[in-house]
Amino acid sequence: MVKRHCDRTTTDVDVLVPTSTNLDLLYQQLVETPWFFREGGKIFIKPSGSVDNPFPRPLQIDILTAAVDDIRYDDLIPQTVTVDGNLMLSLSMSLGVKLRCWYLRVENVNSMSKQRSDLEDVVFLSNLMRRQGLGVDPGAAAVLKISHYNLLLIRLELLDEQIETIRLVGCNRFLRKYEDDSPEQREYYEAMGAKANTDPLVVELEDD
Repeated sequence: MVKRHCDRTTTDVDVLVPTSTNLDLLYQQLVETPWFFREGGKIFIKPSGSVDNPFPRPLQIDILTAAVDDIRYDDLIPQTVTVDGNLMLSLSMSLGVKLRCWYLRVENVNSMSKQRSDLEDVVFLSNLMRRQGLGVDPGAAAVLKISHYNLLLIRLELLDEQIETIRLVGCNRFLRKYEDDSPEQREYYEAMGAKANTDPLVVELEDD
């Protein structure tokens, strides 16, 4: 997100690698450089102080073989761009991953801070896409799918203008077919006052 000029603070960075990667060897190669160290089985970037922040915290590196929902490196290569020499997910795919990750953290109390940052990123990425005149790419939407209940819960956390922004960039393109949502997701969706098989971003919620 830093490469996208987002000023949200973070304590870790996710790095996606191919499934075939020898992680033990990769960890060893990293700690043999002057820029990384290992502590408690985790890899960190060595902090570099500045006048404004003379005692920065080290940044943890999370090396992953799957991004979300078992979507792996090879699945995502077509949905990447190069930014300042770094291979990164496209804006569309980054947005989809954040929408999905937010939902996966809903029932995990220990992930509340991560969930808040996911929501901040959803808003940031949507605004960035809108400023650039971009919508959710069909290729990204074909790779990653979310439930109607997932998107409705996101909507309920946002301000009206934020909801309008994620609608305009086409977040509903990530929706799977309503019949492909789980029975539980459909039940919760309709229990919240939404009619079946509707757009979660615009549907009027009926009171009991």
